[in-house]
Amino acid sequence: MPRVLIVEDSATQAERLAVILETEGYEVAVARNGKEALRLLAEQPVDVIVSDILMPGMSGYDFCRKVKTAPATASIPVILLSTLNEPMDIIRGLECGADNFLTKPYDPEHLMRRLRALLESKRIRTPGRLSFGIDVVFLGKEFTITAEKEQIVDLLMSTFEDTVRANRELESGRAKLAEAKIELERYAATLEERVKERTAELSRLNEALQAEITTRAAAEAELRRTRAFLDAVVENVPGVLFVKNAADGRFVLLNRAGEELLGIPREKFIGKTAHEIFPLDEANRFAAHDQAVLSAGTLQTMPEEPVSTRHRGVRLLRTKKMPITDEQGRPRYLLGLSEDITEAKEQEASFQLLFDGNPVPMWVYDVETLRFCAVNEAAVSRYGYTREQFLSMSLLDIRPPEDRNAPPDPAAHWLVQGETDTVWRHLTADGRRLEVEIFARPLVYQGRSARLIAAIDVTERRRAEAELREAERKLHHAQKMEALGQLTGGLAHDFNNLLGIIVGNLDILKERLRGGGDTEELIDESLQAALRGADLNRRLLAFARRQPLQPKVVDVNELLTNIGNLLRRTIGEQIELTVSTTRDLWPVRIDPSQLEACITNLAVNARDAMPKGGSLAIQTRNVSLTANDEKQLELAAGDYAIVEVQDTGVGIPGELLNRVFEPFFTTKAAGKGTGLGLSQVFGFVKQSGGHVKLESEVGRGTTVRLYLPRATGVDAKDVVETGGGSLQTSRGEMVLVVEDNAQMRRLLLRQLRELGYRAVEAEDPHSALRLLRAQRFDLLLTDIVMPGGMSGWDLAGEALQLHTDLKVMFISGFPDLGNDSDGQVPAGCILLTKPFRKESLAEKLRQALDS
Repeated sequence: MPRVLIVEDSATQAERLAVILETEGYEVAVARNGKEALRLLAEQPVDVIVSDILMPGMSGYDFCRKVKTAPATASIPVILLSTLNEPMDIIRGLECGADNFLTKPYDPEHLMRRLRALLESKRIRTPGRLSFGIDVVFLGKEFTITAEKEQIVDLLMSTFEDTVRANRELESGRAKLAEAKIELERYAATLEERVKERTAELSRLNEALQAEITTRAAAEAELRRTRAFLDAVVENVPGVLFVKNAADGRFVLLNRAGEELLGIPREKFIGKTAHEIFPLDEANRFAAHDQAVLSAGTLQTMPEEPVSTRHRGVRLLRTKKMPITDEQGRPRYLLGLSEDITEAKEQEASFQLLFDGNPVPMWVYDVETLRFCAVNEAAVSRYGYTREQFLSMSLLDIRPPEDRNAPPDPAAHWLVQGETDTVWRHLTADGRRLEVEIFARPLVYQGRSARLIAAIDVTERRRAEAELREAERKLHHAQKMEALGQLTGGLAHDFNNLLGIIVGNLDILKERLRGGGDTEELIDESLQAALRGADLNRRLLAFARRQPLQPKVVDVNELLTNIGNLLRRTIGEQIELTVSTTRDLWPVRIDPSQLEACITNLAVNARDAMPKGGSLAIQTRNVSLTANDEKQLELAAGDYAIVEVQDTGVGIPGELLNRVFEPFFTTKAAGKGTGLGLSQVFGFVKQSGGHVKLESEVGRGTTVRLYLPRATGVDAKDVVETGGGSLQTSRGEMVLVVEDNAQMRRLLLRQLRELGYRAVEAEDPHSALRLLRAQRFDLLLTDIVMPGGMSGWDLAGEALQLHTDLKVMFISGFPDLGNDSDGQVPAGCILLTKPFRKESLAEKLRQALDS
C-alpha cells in the first residue's frame, strides 16, 4: 500500500486531501509545516509527498529543496500544490527539484490520475540515474535547475496538462456562452414581437376610449369653462358687484367683495330688497337712484354714497349703475358696481396734511412734462424758490448744467433699478449745489400720471463721509509706516550689536597690527565697510523713530547759513541754489546734527532729480496751525517753523507718493540710492514732534516741507557729544560692565583694560547689584535693553541709591529711553550708541567720570 505524506498548514485542506487518498487505498501521514514533515521523513520513508507552497516558517519550495538535496529522500517524488498564477511558479518548482504541480482547486479524479502516473513513472525509472544541471534565464533572472530528465518532463507535462485542461474548460464555457447568446437573442426577438402586437392592440383600444371620453367631456368642459369664467369675473371684480331684479328691486347676485364689505352672508342677502337690509334713509336713497337709472336706461354714477356695514361702520362708496334689458329692450335687471373710497378720502386728507407739514422737501411732478405740480413749504424754504416759481419750472431747471444729460425722470430710474441710495445734484435759487437722495412713489394727480418725490439733503453727510474715508486712508498709511518702523527698528537693534562687536574688534586688531602693511589696509577697509553699515543702521533707526536724539534749542536760519557751502559743493555747479530765510524765525528744539543730515539728504535727492541742472530753493517761515489744519497735516494746533526745499526736477508720479517714505523704496535707477534718505527724514522729524509734507508733479518738480515745533519755555542744558583730540585713558578707576551679550561684554572688557581701567563684568542687572553691594566702583557702564524685567535705567536708579557718588554711563544699540522720552536723551545723561569706536568710548568714559 503506497504511503503518502501531506504537508499542508490548513487543517481543512489537509483533511480533505487525506480523505480522498484514504478512500483510494493510500496510507496517509499529515504534517502542518516543513519542519514537522522533515521529522516524519526521518522516522519513516514515504512513496510520494504532496506539499502546499505557501506555509508559515518554511515555504513549499524550501521544503522540496531540502528533500531533493538529502540523499535519503532525494528519490521521493514531490507534488507541489499551486494556483499556477505566474509562469515563475514553474521555474521555481524546477529550480527546487519538484516532480509535479497540482493546481488548486483540484478535481479528486484528476488528483488520483496524476498521483498514479507519478508513482508509475518512478517505478519504471532506471535506479541510480544521474541528475544533470542547466542554467535558465527567465524574466530577466538566472536559475540553475538540477534534476533528472524524466523528472523535468513530468513537471512540464503536468503543467501542460493543467493548461490543456483549463483551455478545454474555457472553450467549453465559450461554446455554452455562444449557445446561451443565440437562445437569448431568439427569446428577445420573440418577446419584442409580442410587445409590438400588444402595444398596437392597446393603442387601438386607447384611441377608442379617448374618442369616447372627448365626446362626452366636450359639453361638460365648455359648460365648466363658461361658468368658471363668469364666476371668476364676478368674484375678482375690484369692487362690490351686485345685480337686482328690475321688477321688485330684490338682490339676485352679490360677489365676495360685497359680502366682505357689508358683513352679511350672501345666502341672507339674496332675495331681499334694500329696505330689508339697510336703514330706511339709505334704502330710500338707493331705491330712488335705481329708479332713475332704470328710467333713463343709461349708465349713471354716484360719486360719494355712504353705506352702513355690520362690522366696519359707515363706508363711502363710489357707485356706478346700469340697466340690463331683454330682447325687447325692457329692463330685466339692474347691474351695480361700487368702489370703497373711504381710505382714499382719508389718505387724501392725510396726504395733504403730511405733504404740507413735512420738514423734508417734497414735490409732485408730471411724468410726461417733468413740470412741478405741487411743492411743500420745506421745498420752498430749502431751495429758495417761491411756490409760484416752482410751479413754473421743470425738474431740469433745478439741475446743474453738467447734469442735464442725465435721465430726465430720476424717479423712473429709481423705480426700475430699486436703488434707494441714488444721489442727485440740485441747484438752489442762490446757486448753491445740494446733493440729495430721492424717494419716489407713483401716483395719479389731477387725472395725470405723476410722481411724489421726497428729497433728503445729504450734502453734509457726504462731505463727512469723504473726510472719514480720507482719515481712514491716512490711518492705514500711518499704521503701515508704524509696522515698518517696528520691523526696521528691531533689525537695526540686532545689527547694531553685531556691528559693535565687529568695529570694536577691528579697532583692537588695527592697534595690535599697526605697521603691518597690507593687513592694516585690509582692516581699514573692513572698518570703513562696517561704519557704512552703521550709517545705514542709523538711518533705519531714524525711520523707526528709535534713534537717540540730543536736542537743543536751534536757530534754523543760522544752521542753514553754516551748511550753505557744504550744500553748494554737494549739489554741483549745474544747479542754482538759493536760500531765503525769514527774519525772527521761531527757534526749535531739535538735534542739530540730525537736522543737518535731513537737509543734506533732501538736497542730494533734489540734485539726483535734476541730472541736466535746474534750481534748488530752500526757504524758512513761521506758521501757526489751527484745528482745521490739524486734520490735514496730522499735527496738533500750534506754532511751527517751516523749512521748505523745492526743486525743478523730474517729479514723482502720483501713484508712488504714498510710498516715498518707506525704507528701501526709491524712484532712482538701480544702484543709485539706498532708499533710506526720505525714510530717515520722515522718522527723525516725526520723532522730534514735527511733520513732513511732500508735494510733487511729474515734469515740474518736488517740494518738501519740514514742520518743526517751536521751542517754548526754558530748555535744560543739552548734552552734546563731542569728538576729536587725543585718546583719553584711565586714571586707575574701577568700572562695572553690565552687558547681556557675551561677545560685546568681552569686547568692552578688552577695550577698557587696554585704556588702563580696572573692569569687572556682570551679565545681567541682578548680578550687577550683588557686586555693587559687595564693593565700590567708580563707574557703572550698562546696556539699556536687557532681559529679566530690569532695564539699564532701573539698574542705574538702584545703584545710585547704594552709592550716591557713583558715575553712570549707558550704551545701547536700540535705546528704549523711557515711556515718555520719545527718543530724547535725558539731560545730563551720558549715552554711547552701538557701534562705536574705541576713541569714542574713551572720550565718553572721561566725560562721565569727570562730570
